[in-house]
Amino acid sequence: MASLSILDIEELAEGCDIEAKQASGRDGQGELPKSFFESYSAMANTYGGVIFLGIEEKPKGKFSATGIAVPDRVLKSLWDGLNNRQRISINLLTDKMVEVIEVQSKQIIRVE
Repeated sequence: MASLSILDIEELAEGCDIEAKQASGRDGQGELPKSFFESYSAMANTYGGVIFLGIEEKPKGKFSATGIAVPDRVLKSLWDGLNNRQRISINLLTDKMVEVIEVQSKQIIRVE
């Protein structure tokens, strides 16, 4: 499992190629945000980018790792959605582009 330091997280700047989403879900165990596929589509139609799941931006411009308690649950929703032709027209991601990484002993998902 790869890792990022707190300094890496603090230096994030959300923009057209980086997106951060909390992804904790209602029960706190982890849930793929509904807005994930909007970000995926936008990046797929441009030059790509990175989406971090399990990182929150609060206040604006300040990022912190909230983590995902059950990353496998979020990964299943991610792959199910990516392979659902009713949701998106093509899955551009491979296994190598999606990974669980550790930040401050918390698990987050990095989607490139």
